[in-house]
Amino acid sequence: MKNKEKVLALYNYISEISKNLKNTKTNINEEKWLEFFRNFPKYKDIIFEYEKLGEKYFENEESKLLEIKKPDFRKPLHIDKDLLPWIEGDWGDYRGVIEINEKTIIEDGKNGSGEIIDISPEIEEKINIELEKRNLWVEEQLIIEEVRNFFDTLYIKYLELNKETETLELLIGNGIVRIKERNIYYPVLLKKIKIDFNAKDNILILSDSHSNESFSPFLYTNFLNEINDIHLENIFELEKEIKERNLHPLNRKETSDFFKKFIHSLSSRGYFIGKGNAEDLKEDGDIFIEDNPLIFIRKKETGIVNAIDNIIHKIEKNGEIPAHLYELVGVMKEGEKENVEQKKNFKEEEILFVKDANSEQINIARQIEKNNAVVVQGPPGTGKTHTIANLLGHFLAQGKNVLVTSQTKKALRVLKEKIPEDIQGLCISILDDDNSDMRKSVETISEKLGNFTSEKLGKEVEELEKIRMKEYSDLENINNQMCAIRYKESNSINFNGETFSIQEIAKYLRENSEISEKIPGKISELIACPITNDEFKFLSNEYRQSVTESEEKEIVSGLNDISDYLDENEFRELVNNKKLAWEELKKLMNEDNFNISDDILYVKGKEIIDLKKFKENYNTRQTVLKELIRNVEKWKVDAAVSGGTNSGNKANWKNFMEDIKKAHKYLNNMKPKLFKKKIDVSGVDPSDAAKMIQELKDAFDNPGFLFGLNIKKVKNKIGKRITLNGETIQDTAECNLLLEYLDLLVKEKELKESWKELIENHDGVSVDSLDGNFIDYAFESIKEIEYFFNWNYLGKEKLLKDIEDIGIDKKYIFKETNISIEEIKNILNSGENIEKTMEIGNKALKFLEKEEKYSLYLAKIKNMSKKDSELDGKLKDSVKNEDTEEYVECLKQLEKIQEKKKYYQRRENILEKISKTAPEWYKALKTGNTGKIENICEVWKWKQLSQELDKLEKEPYEILEKKAAEKRKNIKKVTLELVEKKSWYHVLCFIEKKENLLVSQALRGWEQTIQKIGKGTGKNAALYRKQAKEKMAVCQKAVPAWIMPINKVIDTLNPAENKFDIIIIDESSQSDISSLVLLYMAKKVIIVGDDKQVSPLDIGINVEKINSLREKYIKGKIINDDLYGLNSSLYSVAATTYQPLMLKEHFRCVPEIIGYSNKNSYDLKIKPLRESGSSTLKPAVIDYKVSGIRDEKRKINMIEAQTVTALLKSCLELEEYEGSSFGVVSLLGDEQSELIQKMIVEKIDLTDIEKHNILCGNPSHFQGDERDVMFLTMVDSNSGRSSLRMMSDGTEAARKKRYNVAASRAKNQMWVINSLDTDNDLKTGDIRKEFLEYVKSPKEMDLYKKTEKISDSVLEKNVAKYLVSKGYHIVQQWEAGSYRIDMVALFQDKKMAIECDGEKWNNTIENIRQDMEHQNVLERCGWQFIRIRGSKYFKNPEAVMNKVMEELNQKGIYPKNMEDREVLIKERELMNKIKNRASEIIREWNESNNSSKNMRL
Repeated sequence: MKNKEKVLALYNYISEISKNLKNTKTNINEEKWLEFFRNFPKYKDIIFEYEKLGEKYFENEESKLLEIKKPDFRKPLHIDKDLLPWIEGDWGDYRGVIEINEKTIIEDGKNGSGEIIDISPEIEEKINIELEKRNLWVEEQLIIEEVRNFFDTLYIKYLELNKETETLELLIGNGIVRIKERNIYYPVLLKKIKIDFNAKDNILILSDSHSNESFSPFLYTNFLNEINDIHLENIFELEKEIKERNLHPLNRKETSDFFKKFIHSLSSRGYFIGKGNAEDLKEDGDIFIEDNPLIFIRKKETGIVNAIDNIIHKIEKNGEIPAHLYELVGVMKEGEKENVEQKKNFKEEEILFVKDANSEQINIARQIEKNNAVVVQGPPGTGKTHTIANLLGHFLAQGKNVLVTSQTKKALRVLKEKIPEDIQGLCISILDDDNSDMRKSVETISEKLGNFTSEKLGKEVEELEKIRMKEYSDLENINNQMCAIRYKESNSINFNGETFSIQEIAKYLRENSEISEKIPGKISELIACPITNDEFKFLSNEYRQSVTESEEKEIVSGLNDISDYLDENEFRELVNNKKLAWEELKKLMNEDNFNISDDILYVKGKEIIDLKKFKENYNTRQTVLKELIRNVEKWKVDAAVSGGTNSGNKANWKNFMEDIKKAHKYLNNMKPKLFKKKIDVSGVDPSDAAKMIQELKDAFDNPGFLFGLNIKKVKNKIGKRITLNGETIQDTAECNLLLEYLDLLVKEKELKESWKELIENHDGVSVDSLDGNFIDYAFESIKEIEYFFNWNYLGKEKLLKDIEDIGIDKKYIFKETNISIEEIKNILNSGENIEKTMEIGNKALKFLEKEEKYSLYLAKIKNMSKKDSELDGKLKDSVKNEDTEEYVECLKQLEKIQEKKKYYQRRENILEKISKTAPEWYKALKTGNTGKIENICEVWKWKQLSQELDKLEKEPYEILEKKAAEKRKNIKKVTLELVEKKSWYHVLCFIEKKENLLVSQALRGWEQTIQKIGKGTGKNAALYRKQAKEKMAVCQKAVPAWIMPINKVIDTLNPAENKFDIIIIDESSQSDISSLVLLYMAKKVIIVGDDKQVSPLDIGINVEKINSLREKYIKGKIINDDLYGLNSSLYSVAATTYQPLMLKEHFRCVPEIIGYSNKNSYDLKIKPLRESGSSTLKPAVIDYKVSGIRDEKRKINMIEAQTVTALLKSCLELEEYEGSSFGVVSLLGDEQSELIQKMIVEKIDLTDIEKHNILCGNPSHFQGDERDVMFLTMVDSNSGRSSLRMMSDGTEAARKKRYNVAASRAKNQMWVINSLDTDNDLKTGDIRKEFLEYVKSPKEMDLYKKTEKISDSVLEKNVAKYLVSKGYHIVQQWEAGSYRIDMVALFQDKKMAIECDGEKWNNTIENIRQDMEHQNVLERCGWQFIRIRGSKYFKNPEAVMNKVMEELNQKGIYPKNMEDREVLIKERELMNKIKNRASEIIREWNESNNSSKNMRL
């Protein structure tokens, strides 16, 4: 069979079951309650004018159809006391009959006799006048009584509707169709209304909403489906007309025509009757419709069949089927198992629970991440709503769409309040027909949309996630530290290969208290002794014999290396060189008054040389400075004067320099021509030689006519005096060469003459000293000649600047520096002064150098000197004072101390080993305080162990506990903010998507439309309301979370179309198999329920019909098909596929109350976490036996009903019950609870009913709910002699489930009012007997297994033994929930947990972590802890135990001998006070009733 067909088979089966369950009423009188408008009482305290409703009534968003205030009775009329003897009856009782006495006895007060006299006409007339007044008063009292009864009836209906809001509805009906001689009498035009109660003013209001779609008028014709000879098909168009016109059943202007149209369309024999009598119809089968409005209560009709059919249609059209639906019908989709296995486990910090959670609740979040469905068994009070609120916040933060639903609204009522306030706007809670929460959500989202963007929120989310992870990391670190401390407390200490228990260490140290003091201060942990006994002996004796204190002081201060000092000769040389340099400078200064200060040489107070600049810039290789080291030659002065003035010599110098340049140029031109040629003109003047060569040249040009006589003549003349390369001149070319050469010689001769005149004769270089290189030399000198020639313009300023640059004051050398011949001469002739000044500068520099060297050494000595070193001080003074002898003596002393440094070093090495491990002992040893120790290793060992014990004792466990609590608080706070931000972030991301533009526009437009509606009275208000409704439908897509009962889910959401990421179904054990439609709506589902609580009732279809449908649809197709019956619940069906996770920790009831359910329904698997002392209402369980009698025909017990009401009224009078809520459960049907409900309304102020949330009902009415105080009425009694027929657990334990629910609703106190003798009236095995036996003596043994097991450690044993010896009631190995406490101290109803951190045989880090988490859970449930740590106890047991007893006493836990009789009976006082007052109240009621009866008689 195809997988899809299995799912379709299941839904077809459910559809058929649902159709067959429909029970359509055809007569309005068969409904739960009704009242025709015409029968409403008329009184001034009733505002009800339905016949005069105007247009305004139908235009308002909500109108008041009826307003009724419960009137008070009028006070009895006054009557003259003289008239009283003449009347018979209670004048103040309006029910009483008053008669006039014709005669009366008038007594004589003096003698006690009396006289019978007749009534006089005057008195009779007066009485008749008063009776007339009284009759008016009686009439009004009777009307008031009628109004009060009507009010009480409406109020009871108000309570019933609230109690069963999921199944019952209040409607206005009109247009009653009736068919003669058939059971057809039902209105066709219906409209929902609601009852509101104003407790403050004691007013009931019938509210008629016109704007809420859930309250729209509708046409109802189901009761006509089985009628023949009518035309239902003709009236379908009328449904559309009702919607379009919003036709109200009370709008008489429009309904008359509508009713006529309806009845005539339905049948040709139809008649409309307005205000007439419809009893006489023309013939059998005639049908009429009458205008006769009423209100009535009926069972709601759900759209479950439609919903299932739509789902079937969707699946048939290849609609997607969720994986968990396949799994339910026995199909595992391919790859699904592998997907589950591959999904990772969530870490705890990834689960965003905003409220405290235990491991069971966290596991649900983990499992739903891995699986498609999770089933959770939630026994009573195990925090299901709390868990769902946590899950809802977590899922919203993940960006998921979530639906939370339940069979009833009770389980959902407080859910939204538990969700973080800032994301409540993301959750629409529709628990009844009020859709105002939807509007609030849209308003909130619209507002958020205007103030935030997803980008901004995304950044905030990232930052919060970082903060949260940091807080988790910090908490983990703190927990690790706490674990480490407790682990140390529970383990022995290992030292140097030996193992010592904490107890052993403490015992030895108590007996040898002085041993740990021999080594002062703290030492490093658990390391061997750093020194040997020999080393300790050296420290304590030998060292001081080798090194004196003063020597040690020098060593300690730090001996300088002797090589860092100058030796004797070096120091003497340093001192002498300084003195010598000073003397040389002094000699050069010629006794001038001079001094050097700050690198400045002063002469007679004037600054002469800046020695710093002189040193930096002076260089003898510089040109200027070379000139200044001697006197300047006179030719230079002359050249400078000539060049700088207009003297006559200026032209000569210019011509001279020009001639040099020309001669040098001429020489350079001749050099190639003279290359390898030797010209000899020795002994011949160049001029004469030139003449001879010229003659020879001419001769060559004109040799003579004959044989060249002219040539010969000239050659002979020249002879050998002029030769070229040793030969005579041969031709004209050679002549030309010689002529050029001789011209050069002439020029050279002339230059020499000028040189002599201008230079040589003025102290210059001699021409004769220059050999044959004169012209080249002259040319090389041209730069110097030009320099001095141009010196006044080019050199003077440079010279003066250079002098200033080297730090010499020019005024000290030169008198004038202006431009004049004398001034130039003065400057250039100051060479001697410059040279001397330079020498002075050099000598001063030399002195400074020696002084600096000396000063540097002195500074070095100062730097080397230690403040507390006497030897260093002496050395410093000897250098400062230039005392060579003292200096030498100090060096010898230093050398001697350095010899002893090895002893000091050994001591330091030993001390260094100690310093790393024992700083304070090191300090003591440093001062020589060694103490007397024989075996240092043994002392060290016990010092170590003592210190470990001290350290363990001082470990800040209590501080860390507070820090951990603070971190948990911070995590909770930041998680809350993170959930809020992430939830809104995902919503805004959804809205901001382009494909969701319509949603974004609707959100913005809806708010504007609402503003247009205003008060809703404008002419366009109806149009705006319609537009707002349309936009609201679009806006809903932005809401990620919905909270609503299953019936509202079916009516409001289309299960075939609406899909949620996750659906959470609470109280699923109350939901029948039709609720399987929810599984189609979810990608994942969490099913929360409890098969030990009330399940759906198997009523409505016989077994044969069920079996027939099962055979037809699911037999052989779906596994466990036999379990899909009417009494099967969604929970029981789901549990066949998914193993339920069980919530075991119980938070609701005190232990005595939950004990019955725990023992009888859960085999003690429930772990109660509250302790008895958390409630002041004592005793917690009260067995209250009365002499009641069950009615023979009805399931009521009047005495029990009266008792419950009286007890309740009594409790309300006591301040102990201020703020408490109350509930009443009948353990035998609804009649008893309805009777009690009526009594409560009659006897108890309605304000108190509302204030204390008083509810009456059967167990199913309370499932998913709780009260502070519960009253259970058994109803049954036994008037016979034998026992009652045994009452078992019931079919499929139905009765046991009801008892379980009833007995687990009270948080603080449970009263069981019964009329049974458990020993005689009930048989063994009777569920009533078991329950009453428990109620008589609720034993804590049912809640806690107090096992007197052997203690886990010596510490536990010692502590328990000590406290018992002091008279305390101690129970060891106490189990609180699933957790075990080392011991608990008890006193009356108070308990104190005592945990001992000592050596335990199986105390692993993991066990310690679990133990810490368990303590956190128990503390949240009200437990208080005293923690005794072995490190403190064994060190000083008496002090620790005194502190423990002091803390116990502060918490009100005393030794047992302090429990005197008054304390023991105190808890009974409250119960007896209530019982006694209740008895008084019942007597007062009975007396009042008897009095009224007698009066009527």
